[in-house]
Amino acid sequence: MVQLLTTLFALCLISLSSATTLAFFITSDTSNWLEGPSTPSGAFAIVTATNGAWTSSITGASWIWDIASGAGPSGNGKFYKYFFVAGTAASASLEIAADGVFTTLLNGSSISCDDTTGTTYANKKTCTISTSKFVTGVNLLEVTVVNSGIGDCGLLYKLTMTVTYS
Repeated sequence: MVQLLTTLFALCLISLSSATTLAFFITSDTSNWLEGPSTPSGAFAIVTATNGAWTSSITGASWIWDIASGAGPSGNGKFYKYFFVAGTAASASLEIAADGVFTTLLNGSSISCDDTTGTTYANKKTCTISTSKFVTGVNLLEVTVVNSGIGDCGLLYKLTMTVTYS
């Protein structure tokens, strides 16, 4: 009986000390802060009307820009999304599309998920992100989209992560 209780106690300790892995995601939505061609001092992003050519879609994400119509002056839209990682990043991927070329940074460092074609609005890009780019605590995803001429522009993304909590 004592051996059985000792074994059960040991199993409880093992299960209490084991890590848990959970998935979460952040998306392009109205909680993204941006500095854009129409809002140089910054504002929260606005869900924008989509152009008929914008066929990329990402579950849970909305096309955003600094004005509702998506058609605006030329210039850069710089999008900022702060998020908290309570554990250690185990895996991460970014699905992203834009009408315009874009660059991506995580915590000020390139995540090599950029686009120079300006055509991801029709065919989204998916990238695996190195977990070494994440920190435990507050993280910052930055995307800069360039609207090279007067006209439509928008951003759509979803960052999906698994995080291990000890």
